[in-house]
Amino acid sequence: NITWIESVANSTYHSMELKAEKRYTKGLSLLGSYTFSKSIDNSPGISTGSNASSAVAQNAFDLRAERGLSDFDVRHRLVASTIWEIPLGKGHKVFGGGPLAHVFGGWQASGILSLQSGRPFTAVLSGDLSNTLNRNDRPNLVGDPNSGPKTVEQWFNKAAFQTQAVGSFGTAGRNIIIGPGFQNFDFALSRNFNLTERFKIQFRTELFNAFNHPNFNYPAATQNAPTTFGQIASALDPRQMQFGLKIIF
Repeated sequence: NITWIESVANSTYHSMELKAEKRYTKGLSLLGSYTFSKSIDNSPGISTGSNASSAVAQNAFDLRAERGLSDFDVRHRLVASTIWEIPLGKGHKVFGGGPLAHVFGGWQASGILSLQSGRPFTAVLSGDLSNTLNRNDRPNLVGDPNSGPKTVEQWFNKAAFQTQAVGSFGTAGRNIIIGPGFQNFDFALSRNFNLTERFKIQFRTELFNAFNHPNFNYPAATQNAPTTFGQIASALDPRQMQFGLKIIF
């Protein structure tokens, strides 16, 4: 087998971007951004090492068949962040004086919400059914792969794919299956303690994936491995909490 690398790939990206912002006033700031986009290409780019096959066309004489959604295509993405100076303690109506002002005053809450739709991936075959030595074959497409139950046991419609005859290329396109989406909320609660005019200490409690929402990785995509095909075997990190102490001067 001889490997040949050509600069023949092309891509197209279109998007609509919206932004809403409330500048920091009265102890509160808000920032929200939404992107509706679509990215199409006919190759994920040059890959090396263990990912070298991802940039190999199923049929080098038919690059049109490689045209599909980009690996990084995310149709919808919303990110919102906020910072809120909690109105307690000195200078506020609640706990404005006395010992309680020192206990409840000076706290700040912040958070980042991220919501996005799933990224695409490709159903593949193990082995060399096309007899081309590319080892990047795809099965035949006979239905809608995205009509599946969307469960951990079966994310997409496995019946939408069939193994083609030996010595032929499959009809399934590249990146036609949409993977799991992503939902995450990070939260932080902090308090500043003034030591002198120049020095202060900030205590922080941070929660990553605060609601412990499961965000799944891609399901298994090898069609002629029926035991695992369509199953999700792993997820991103669960909720994590950390505490920090920072000296500001």
